Amino acid sequence: SIGSGLRSHLHDHMIDHAELLGLSSEALAARIEAGESLRDIATAQGLTHEDLEVARERAQQEKIESLLADGTITQEQADERLSRIEDHKLRHEEREATVAEFFDLSAEELQEFREAGMFFEEIAEQQGLSADDISAFWDEFRPNNKHNCAKEHNASQ
Repeated sequence: SIGSGLRSHLHDHMIDHAELLGLSSEALAARIEAGESLRDIATAQGLTHEDLEVARERAQQEKIESLLADGTITQEQADERLSRIEDHKLRHEEREATVAEFFDLSAEELQEFREAGMFFEEIAEQQGLSADDISAFWDEFRPNNKHNCAKEHNASQ
């Protein structure tokens, strides 16, 4: 069973994503339950992955500013949260660079493939990479990524 704190956190994220996508939280939930991914929904709404990331970052910053303004958090806490947003953005860019390098693409070329709706496996196939190549990449990439995510989660506690 999901605890009330986690349920509240997930609900807040659903509302945030819905607002970014220009949908009600109920409409977003229904589309996700019907099997659509956030990426699919964003594309259908005319948004790119980058648009979604920029909007998400802006919404997080506005929420922090609001919490600071109403005295819910201190300036130190606000600075800490803003720093985590920037750290997350940098890690995302590093991951994207690693994936682009694997495909022998520039970051811009990888972004173009993603905006065209192509998934990892489709890009790999187009680049002439085998299933073994993909498997080897994930075997190397995922443990490092999981380690970094675990470090990030523990540091935010």
